[in-house]
Amino acid sequence: MTVHTFAARLGLDDMFRHITHDFEVPAGTRSIIVEYDVKPFHPGIGPLTHQVSLSVDGPNGSRGAQHKLPWLDGTRRVISETWSSNGYTRGAIEPGTWTLSVDVFRIMPPGNTSYEVTVTLSDQAADGPALPMPVLVANRGPGWYKGDLHGHTDHSDGNWTVAEFLQHARNCGLDFVTITDHNTTSGQPWAEALADDDLLVMCGIEVTTLFGHCLALGARQWVDWRIKDGDTMTDRANAIMAAGHTFVIAHPMAEGHPWCAGCHWQFADVFPGPARLVEIWNGPWDPAKNELGLRLFQVWLNSGVRMRATAGTDIHGHQGPEVRVGYNRVWAEAFTEEAILAGIRAGRNVLTYGPVLDLALRSGPASAGVGEVLATGNAAELVLNWADVPPGSRLTIFTGGDQGTEVRHETPAEGAGSLPYGLGDLPPRNWVMATLRCYKGDMLAITNPVFVAGDWR
Repeated sequence: MTVHTFAARLGLDDMFRHITHDFEVPAGTRSIIVEYDVKPFHPGIGPLTHQVSLSVDGPNGSRGAQHKLPWLDGTRRVISETWSSNGYTRGAIEPGTWTLSVDVFRIMPPGNTSYEVTVTLSDQAADGPALPMPVLVANRGPGWYKGDLHGHTDHSDGNWTVAEFLQHARNCGLDFVTITDHNTTSGQPWAEALADDDLLVMCGIEVTTLFGHCLALGARQWVDWRIKDGDTMTDRANAIMAAGHTFVIAHPMAEGHPWCAGCHWQFADVFPGPARLVEIWNGPWDPAKNELGLRLFQVWLNSGVRMRATAGTDIHGHQGPEVRVGYNRVWAEAFTEEAILAGIRAGRNVLTYGPVLDLALRSGPASAGVGEVLATGNAAELVLNWADVPPGSRLTIFTGGDQGTEVRHETPAEGAGSLPYGLGDLPPRNWVMATLRCYKGDMLAITNPVFVAGDWR
């Protein structure tokens, strides 16, 4: 048995750093036990604690990360060939140089804290349950499917198990749900094993950097989240998409440091850069974060970028039915992860708390639905259809383009109905979308735009 100990003091200047410690692992090692302590965890004033994560990398790549230390269920973690603690991945313990990274998201004034990490190498494998096999879900064929693209479990900073996370999705009547734990894939096998023909389980990662979060939907392999000197988010986003994953800027206008360290999107090169998907409805509708996200989305549209919007509950634990979070009602050619993500990338989705809202744009015999492109905007007519709308709600139709965003029409709506509305001639590179709000002004549904052909980027 070999023991390595690493310790250091942390001050305010250590924020937004990755402090690395290398250690050698000899042949024959079957388990790595990591024990961690930070003192004091609370700075002594105010409601916020220090926020530190711990990543472990072997010679062949990442073995996972634990987000927001100290850990919710203790300060001891195991990485073994047969079993690993939540956040870390099991597998052979390769001999050679391993790296432990102390990732400093937030140090609250007055600083003056310290950490100590003890790494114990053992020739004994850890005991634990075997990885389950994924469940094959029957393909229901083409149709509209409702689900969540963003959720967390106790494999990162969620306060519920994978099974509880999936049961909540079933209770909400979802068709699909996506596990996107912070910087780890360790919960994915347990989630996929609990799928059934009524609930498709999709996988992804919330790539949680020090300066913004993004989703790599469809990813089952770890994505390096550490943007260091010489790295760019453009390169990382392109690599995620080149690997066949779906890249989404998450909650770009979320409040950042210190309240949500790393949550606000600060990558000027991906604003939007190569990104074509952005999460504008995150969690319950927030008059700051989500309203600003919607405005940013429309600004990008007006600049000629053919963006599409998504919603994500970003759920971390149990919440009551009164909480109005946004889901994605997406048209997919099949009831599979691949088809649903293809529909999301094409913008064939409506963001909704519950009501059904659909939009189509016509010009003569030509027509286009949400996410699609109309060949010409001459004598354009919009048709809105809705259902399950509570009394006192209000529909708003927007158009935009080089001239900026314009409210074209507002009307009360409830129950089910349809509205044809003439928009006149729309110039090239225009867009049309609609929102539905309750009588208090909270969002109930947002369509993705229908685009008029032009020199979109």
